[in-house]
Amino acid sequence: MKNSGVFKNVLVLSVFPPKARWTAGLAMAGNKYALASEIYVAQSSTTGGTWEGVNEGLSMGRKIYIYASRSSPDAVVKLLVDKGAVPVDVNGYELQEKN
Repeated sequence: MKNSGVFKNVLVLSVFPPKARWTAGLAMAGNKYALASEIYVAQSSTTGGTWEGVNEGLSMGRKIYIYASRSSPDAVVKLLVDKGAVPVDVNGYELQEKN
């Protein structure tokens, strides 16, 4: 992502039919990011499908962007940044490390 803060040419793709019923199994499978070159994360905990999917994405060399609030740093954000995720603000701008 260029530091524009504007998303252009975004494709949202699902491996599930549009009318598939929600199930826990499909929800967990939906957290797989094998088709994505970049992954944007609004929030995560250290357990569950988002956490597993993001870690899988990192291990596959995917670029991970995670929302990081400037006013209230999140321990999970720090963990993911330490693993290689890139913190971004609400507009998608990469946050610079504080010196």
